[in-house]
Amino acid sequence: MLKPIPLTVDSSEGRAEIATGCRLVNLYAEQVPSSKKTPAVLIGTPGLAPFVKLPTAPVYGMIEHAGFVYAVTATNLYRVAYDGSLLDLGNVTIAGKVWMATNGVQIAFVDGLKGYWFHPETGVTEFSGDGWYPANTVTVHDSRFVFNRKDTGQFFISGLLDVTLDPLDFATAESSSDNLLGCISDSRYLILPGKKTIEFWYNSGDGSFTFERIQGGIVDKGCAAVHSIAKTGSSVYWLGDDATVYRFIGYTPERISTHSVEYDIKKGRIDDAEAFTYIDEGHSFYVLTFPSQRKTWCFDATTGLWHEREHRGFGRVPASCHVRFGTLNLVGDFQSGMIYSLDLNAADDHGTCITREVRFPVLYNGGRNVTVKSIELDVLHGVGRVSGKGADPQAVFTWSDDEGKSWSNEHWRSLGKIGERKARLKVNRLGVFLQRLFRVSISSPVKVVIQGLYADIQ
Repeated sequence: MLKPIPLTVDSSEGRAEIATGCRLVNLYAEQVPSSKKTPAVLIGTPGLAPFVKLPTAPVYGMIEHAGFVYAVTATNLYRVAYDGSLLDLGNVTIAGKVWMATNGVQIAFVDGLKGYWFHPETGVTEFSGDGWYPANTVTVHDSRFVFNRKDTGQFFISGLLDVTLDPLDFATAESSSDNLLGCISDSRYLILPGKKTIEFWYNSGDGSFTFERIQGGIVDKGCAAVHSIAKTGSSVYWLGDDATVYRFIGYTPERISTHSVEYDIKKGRIDDAEAFTYIDEGHSFYVLTFPSQRKTWCFDATTGLWHEREHRGFGRVPASCHVRFGTLNLVGDFQSGMIYSLDLNAADDHGTCITREVRFPVLYNGGRNVTVKSIELDVLHGVGRVSGKGADPQAVFTWSDDEGKSWSNEHWRSLGKIGERKARLKVNRLGVFLQRLFRVSISSPVKVVIQGLYADIQ
């Protein structure tokens, strides 16, 4: 009799891999309402569909303004229309990832060394003068640009709906001696993350300086990487100085990373972490990449679950920055000038196959032998392409009896050519074991939906 093996819904291998072994790579869980068959399914993450290629590279930042996307590379600012047409707006000198903000009139962007602003009538202008200091970040709060002053505890502001900078319009986040890493506007509050603490400020309307710190608005959690700060809706996410991922609930930092995620994060460098957020089909994602580790983790705020995202060539995902443009989720490539659309209907990453992997929970029977006559994968069938790659898509079954230290030979099974809805992905004669990890991977460029794994167990 076939019995279901519990469906893996998150990556939770971590230090306790002997107990769980679960991994989700390029797959995420989605709850199935009122289903008697399974409470959840695994959906393939979006592929990268080419939108436009910028003449220069890489894509350091993007923002939507007045019906266009404005994209910054190392040497230029571009305006991109919805049909993909380009306009070169001028030259810049950018050293790395930028923060961008718009007050509805001008666009400002900074990289920690230089800062620029753009207006259609004046073009691209570099910030200068007594009121300007190098800034890691820029945001807009109540129609004013707000910048942090790099390597200090200070931040400074512009005029209303303007880019003018008064040398006296600055303040210091001084609840702690740590330096500010950035600033981000969230609804009524201006959030100022430092290396050890985070402060909340608000617009008091004071004539001498319009922002004041909220009484008690101090959080004893620091930020490990300025580019890990990202916002979606009313949620602000960041990587803490303790290698833990947080988001704010009011003034309260909520830990959202798991022990497994934190164990993996601490394997390497974290101060270069970068992140973006996006919403797609009701799922709200926080995508956190560690460039030095070549690793990307993704948190689904809708389900509260983590999964991993990988690229065959880079390890980490190529997407480095994001902008919502109409119905499109556009991302910029961290190496090239490509701007892609994150597309659930794109089955590959601009021609590079996506490997999707699920490791199911350990099958164990309290130290007694288990005999499995067969296993069968419940998956969307008949999804093959008309021709070429994916015409006869395959799933690859392997298993491990030693907590993933070694794996069996590969067993390939067809998902069914186009229209073949009765394919059975079944592997027979699996023998006797004390404990076993089953792994399924699919690299064919087709739509992937996994509903479960069933075993004929004695």
